[in-house]
Amino acid sequence: MEQGKEKILYVDDENENLMTFKLVFREFYDIQTFNSPKDALSFIRKNNPDNDIKVIISDQRMPELNGIQFLEKVKLINSDIPAIILTGYGSKELLEEAINSVHIHSFADKPWKFEDLKNKVDNAINHFNLIAENKKLLRVLKNKNEELGKAIEEIKQLKEQTDAENKYLREELSEVPTAMGIITKDKAFQKILSSTKKLAKADSNVLIYGETGTGKELIARFIHESSTRNKKPLIKINCAAIPSNLMESEMFGYEKGAFTGAVATKIGRFELANGGTLFLDEIGEMPLDLQSKLLRVLQENEFERLGGIKTIQSDFRLITATNRDLEELVEKGAFREDLFYRLNVIPIKLPSLRERKSDISVLAEYFARKYSIKNSSEIIKIPASVIEKLESYDWPGNIREMENIIERAVITSSSDTLEINTSWIKNKKKKSVANGIFPSLEESERTLIVKALDQTGGIIHGKNGAAALLKINPSTLRSRIQKLGLNITRTVGLH
Repeated sequence: MEQGKEKILYVDDENENLMTFKLVFREFYDIQTFNSPKDALSFIRKNNPDNDIKVIISDQRMPELNGIQFLEKVKLINSDIPAIILTGYGSKELLEEAINSVHIHSFADKPWKFEDLKNKVDNAINHFNLIAENKKLLRVLKNKNEELGKAIEEIKQLKEQTDAENKYLREELSEVPTAMGIITKDKAFQKILSSTKKLAKADSNVLIYGETGTGKELIARFIHESSTRNKKPLIKINCAAIPSNLMESEMFGYEKGAFTGAVATKIGRFELANGGTLFLDEIGEMPLDLQSKLLRVLQENEFERLGGIKTIQSDFRLITATNRDLEELVEKGAFREDLFYRLNVIPIKLPSLRERKSDISVLAEYFARKYSIKNSSEIIKIPASVIEKLESYDWPGNIREMENIIERAVITSSSDTLEINTSWIKNKKKKSVANGIFPSLEESERTLIVKALDQTGGIIHGKNGAAALLKINPSTLRSRIQKLGLNITRTVGLH
């Protein structure tokens, strides 16, 4: 294309007409001429990808194709190019046919007059440029509308998530303990906390083992608050507290109309946890079908709401907790082995309260002070005899049980000295068979394991290890050691 000149195409079967046209108009336009309509069509197909031909001028009377037939085929290739027909046989009928069939821009008589034809060509070029500019503006407007629509949708989703987060956090606020204020002077537990704080900086999955009431949720919060995700919420699901038929909708959320009663869209806990931490408590209670869905989320970081087709991505750090022996559940087929390995990246074993005897006095003082303030009481003294009683108790319910008993004692004490009813903390004797001739199964198991570990110097694996001596799988032995609360692990608190 000649610099600064608009390209036009002229078709006429008479070469003399082509030469004359080119000679007269070459000063004003970049002109492409053809004496064959078919050659012109081939050129348009191959050389007009960017709509650079602004006008087509065609003679009406040609042997291969007449002007109207030629322009009909041009319109199939590009309907935007305005056309001018030249004819020496002007008639009303021809004009109507041309306008109706190919929507020509205008027509001119042959022989043409310079001023008349130049005006028509310039008008056609302006018409083309105006249409092109309108289309460009429409495209820009369409793109802007799409961008605006996306932005509105993102704002809507962000508002839904923020509203759901606020609602969740308001519900949780009254029962959220301050995880960073964990109370302990027990050396072994302090080591666990120190290791846990370092591990919190990683983004790997954590599995917390511990008996009921040992503070698994408190440790989960400690990990979250010590992590880089602490600006976002910790979202929790208690797998044992939610009925199995409702758990999926709690996890993934649902769309409006997904089922009877779904009157509005609900954002699930997995989505709420985006950017933060998701805590699945009592993971051993999760049904198998949901275990497979959880595994898919962990593998692909995406899921769909119930009744929805849109794939949602959520970036969260997963912490799970259990008071059960997951390896034993795997062996029984009640827990997926592949999910277990996904969860058990960083295992943390919490000691029971009976293994933290040195913490009993400080915890008693803390709970006494807490419930004295709450109940407007004046408990300021805990006698040594009460501490002795507390320390001699096995605490099967661990810290949770202790908190409940101290709260009860604060309420029922008659003076500023804490009084504990002995019946509240009386260790129950284990029932034995045949009037005490046989020890309990747990006692026998504990004795055998301790004896085997003694004999092997604490070695579990291998030909001469305790597992081989007891004729059980090493992982099963390790699980039994955990369950019995024996302090024989490879790493203090972590394995």
